[in-house]
Amino acid sequence: WRNHMKSSTMIATVDYGLALPQMIAEAAFNWANPDITSEWFPVVGIGKKKYRFKLYEPKQYISSEDAVVMMAKDGFPAARHEAGLAFAKAFPGEQLKRPIALLGSSAEVRGSRDVVCLSRDGAKRFLSLSHWTSVWHDAWGFLGAQEVSGA
Repeated sequence: WRNHMKSSTMIATVDYGLALPQMIAEAAFNWANPDITSEWFPVVGIGKKKYRFKLYEPKQYISSEDAVVMMAKDGFPAARHEAGLAFAKAFPGEQLKRPIALLGSSAEVRGSRDVVCLSRDGAKRFLSLSHWTSVWHDAWGFLGAQEVSGA
């Protein structure tokens, strides 16, 4: 998988002072799953924090657990939804290249453990949910987020 990582440094700031609906609105998706709510995906953090992002593209089928381990071994914990929303706002074109799973936070939504995903349909950007238990197709990417410092 090392040969399939985005190597350019991508940095964005998460403003934990924003409510989840504001974070979603600022990322300007064409559609957001209405189940992505503060009830299931609370904003956890204080102030503003800067993150360095790395996109992992294993180009193979992989479980959520294996993807999280892969990123952690490389020093990039799996991105939580707050960091993923800041990434989507700063780099809107990235999710048009491939769907991106944010495996750093999950919630029991309507009976299944789900994770937030940056997905697409053509040129339309979606904020969606997928099951943690998925075996991810080889076209998926995974976002790692490493805290740089307070913003």
